[in-house]
Amino acid sequence: MQYILLNIAEGCDPVNKLYYCDLSKIPNALEGFRSGNSLLPFVKLVDNFDAQYEAIANDDTVFTFLTNKDAPKYKLVRVDLKEPTVWADVLQESEKDVLESACAVNGNQLIVSYLSDVKYLLQVRDLRTGSLLHQLPIDIGSVSEVSGRREDSVVFIGFTSFLTPGIIYQCNLGTEIPDMKIFREIVVPGFDRSEFQVKQVRKMYFLKILFYLIFRFTIKLTVLKSRYSEWVVFLLLNLIVLFFDVIASFQDFVSGKDATKIPVFIVAKRDIVLDGSHPCLLYGYGGFNISITPYFSVSRVVMTRHLGVVFCIANIRGGGEYGEEWHKAGSLAKKQNCFDDFISAAEYLVSTGYTQPKKLCIEGGSNGGLLVGACINQVQFNSPVFPFFHLYSTSLCLLDSYFSVQRPDLFGCALGHVGVMDMLRFHKFTIGFFKSVISTNFFLFKFHILI
Repeated sequence: MQYILLNIAEGCDPVNKLYYCDLSKIPNALEGFRSGNSLLPFVKLVDNFDAQYEAIANDDTVFTFLTNKDAPKYKLVRVDLKEPTVWADVLQESEKDVLESACAVNGNQLIVSYLSDVKYLLQVRDLRTGSLLHQLPIDIGSVSEVSGRREDSVVFIGFTSFLTPGIIYQCNLGTEIPDMKIFREIVVPGFDRSEFQVKQVRKMYFLKILFYLIFRFTIKLTVLKSRYSEWVVFLLLNLIVLFFDVIASFQDFVSGKDATKIPVFIVAKRDIVLDGSHPCLLYGYGGFNISITPYFSVSRVVMTRHLGVVFCIANIRGGGEYGEEWHKAGSLAKKQNCFDDFISAAEYLVSTGYTQPKKLCIEGGSNGGLLVGACINQVQFNSPVFPFFHLYSTSLCLLDSYFSVQRPDLFGCALGHVGVMDMLRFHKFTIGFFKSVISTNFFLFKFHILI
């Protein structure tokens, strides 16, 4: 070991300072500090809280980092400690998917995981260039961990989903094509995944890919001699794609109040009839840049199997499902977006026949508890003097002429676990006291957001 890296974090935001210490420049390395009180000579590589930096690999003085610097969906960058002001992109930020992690393995390869529409994708890439080498086959679900050292050609990948209790895959990267096989699998007695279905309310993008392939195939087989034949076929197929886009809109993301597309997962019995008769549990969080991805829950499988419950997750703004921009779109002055998104998901479940309001239960904990509390008791201040003020109260306001309740009729039950209900005093108690850094300036300029 030649370098010690020091990460300094502040609050809950994805930012940190980054210092390093070169042990090769210290006489007797760490042994020389055993008897003295002197401090390690750290060098400041990044000395501000403007982005997050996570070390992935290094070759001598050349380091590769995962960062959100000028990349809200994250990217890989490289810097030589000999030239600390020169940073270069290794793997650029994706236009749509969030780069969740990168692990250096098999010498000069990377296993990177992307979050794409709240589902994980795994890829093998070249460490030096970032170029794509292989796509690793995994089901719709969540990658919990990629375990392997840089010298290892065999790595282990943890995976779970709504219908998969837990799998550890063994992936051999030493072969021409990576060999994936199950190393360990959790088996739940009596659980049969074929009894259930998982649906993500999202658009069928494969239609465009399908018609593109048809187009290429048609061109190869065309017997028309006109030099305009390819253009004619191209225009016709694009019209077909446009048509299918229109009729497939029923399978689009749930449309939020401001038309933002909100992904929703729905777990139900395979033979479910959409007649509005089913009890439904809708879960949400929407905060702190945390993504709620597919996971296995015995209790919810029991409810679905024996009580006919439809279990749903709404991936609302405030989380990290689409990167830092998605997070900020549900924070501070834009916190109302979280509640609107959640309400829109509930309205979708009712309108499509999964449930009805009296059988719809919403659930969330901590920040999700705030979400639940706001949705069941939210009142909006309609004063012409302070139109930007919003009050999230734990009881209905008696001043009916000044306040209007939003959708109390939409939910039959609400479970708000350890909810952050009192934002004005959040910093005084429990985890709020531990994590919050709230100054007088915050209250002066953000007071209207809190209330």
